This record gives sequence, structure tokens and C-alpha cells, in this order.
Amino acid sequence: MDLTELPNRHFVAAVTPTTGAIDANSRTLTVELDVPNPSGELLPGAYANVHFQLPLGVTPLVLPASTILFQADGPQVGVVNSRNQVELRKVTLGHDFGDTIEIVSGVRQTDAVIANPPDFLTNGMRVAVQSDSGSGRGN
Repeated sequence: MDLTELPNRHFVAAVTPTTGAIDANSRTLTVELDVPNPSGELLPGAYANVHFQLPLGVTPLVLPASTILFQADGPQVGVVNSRNQVELRKVTLGHDFGDTIEIVSGVRQTDAVIANPPDFLTNGMRVAVQSDSGSGRGN
């Protein structure tokens, strides 16, 4: 983190855990940063430029936005397990690209994600899997 008022100074900040609630209107997530300030040189109301360091070498999973269930417990994705039963998985969302959304955690590339899940989908529900033009388990 850099401040215009303190040139050539860099401060390390940590992201404070949030509720993960995405604003429905702006589709944004507010982030709070904690910065140690033992000398008191950082003053309230100052503006900062923040640079986030993200892990490299991780290929994010991107799913169609239509696969996400926005529930009271937060965003979830329906996955079909090996017993042809539904598992609802809480997911952490990343970038929203409009028609697709980056999934940071909760499901893997190899999971059979349910396309266009209905709101009444529940854990343990039995489903019939249809193959998608020979590409494996399908959705």
C-alpha cells in the first residue's frame, strides 16, 4: 500500500475476513484492509493505492453464471456425486465476467456441475445424468 502523502514508503496490509456478501446492485464486494500503524503516521481519511499480490500459477475455474445458486447461506453450486446424488457446495466467487463467474474455491475442475439448477435443489436429491456429446459425465 502506498500513500501520496508519504512518498517512497510502502506499508504491508492484510485483508480482513468479510461476510462475503456481494452487493446485488453493483455486484461488488467491499474489502477492508488492516495496516499496522504503531508510530501513528497513517492518518484517518488518507487515500492509498493498494496493490494485491495474488498467487501465480493457479488456473481459476470459470463457470457459467447460470450454474450459481444465490441462497441465504451464500452462493452455492450443485454437483452430482458418484452415487448420482446432488451435493450443494458453498463457493467463493472471484471475478464476475457477466455470462461467466470465476470460482475461487468450493468446486474442482473435475466435478460434475449441474447446469441451470432449479431453486428447489437440495442435498441428497437423486438425479439422472445425461452425457453431453461424449465429453464425459456431462452436466
